[in-house]
Amino acid sequence: MRLAEVRYRKGLVTYLDVLDAPRTALAAETQLVFTKRTRLTDMVSLFKESAGRGLGAVTQQKPCLTLSLSMLPETWIISPWAQSGTMLSAR
Repeated sequence: MRLAEVRYRKGLVTYLDVLDAPRTALAAETQLVFTKRTRLTDMVSLFKESAGRGLGAVTQQKPCLTLSLSMLPETWIISPWAQSGTMLSAR
C-alpha cells in the first residue's frame, strides 16, 4: 500500500491504483488463509487414515514409506524405527 502511494507521488500510477492496493492485499491474505486451512485439513485427513490402519500395517511391506503431498512444505516420513508414539517426522 505504501509502495502504491510512493508510485502515485512519482506519477507512475493513478490514484485508483492507490485505492485498489488495500483490496488486492486483503485478497492475497484471504487466499493465504484458505491455503493454510486446506493444508491443515489435508494433514488431519492423512493422520486419520494412518491411524486407522496402524503403523505396523503400513510399514510391514517396506522399511520406510515416503508420502509427498503437494500441500505440505516438506517430505514426511513414516518410520518403523521412530520413537514410541511418533508416527510422522519431517525430513
